[in-house]
Amino acid sequence: MTGAPKTCRSAAIPGEIIDVTAEVRQQTSVDITAIPGGYQVLGVVVQGASSYNKYPNLGTLPWKDLRAPGDGTTAITNWFACAKPRSTSSSQPTTTTTTTVTSSSTSAPATATSTTSTSSAVVARPPQDDDLARTGFDAGGLLIVATLLVLAGAVILAVVRRRHTIQPK
Repeated sequence: MTGAPKTCRSAAIPGEIIDVTAEVRQQTSVDITAIPGGYQVLGVVVQGASSYNKYPNLGTLPWKDLRAPGDGTTAITNWFACAKPRSTSSSQPTTTTTTTVTSSSTSAPATATSTTSTSSAVVARPPQDDDLARTGFDAGGLLIVATLLVLAGAVILAVVRRRHTIQPK
């Protein structure tokens, strides 16, 4: 596949990018050996030059020898794993039955009590990431340079005007 996706969405894989335990061998292949608990990996993207390989449905760990497109010697430029949190809530209710039998010399009837309770686990969701590229560009330095240039221009203009007003004609 051509292009260079930077997010799971741009690679057409559901989920969000997560950190996994992996080893990059000689910049040509990736071995993924562990994923964070509570996540299900939906695919891995391995990029090289201007194209990428998408590995969906990888099966059980470890996932070895994931490569960039090419003859196997193409250097990996970027790779990432896409995952979603595993669903841990149960939809079946938990039923607890308590039976109490009371007897006396006058043959009292038996009493039965039934209790039903339902519980579900709360799943923490990871923060949603935007789809914008992170370029590392910071305009703070440019603003300082622009301010200094404007101030230098104002000083030069003031000096030139002052010279013309001081000199006699």
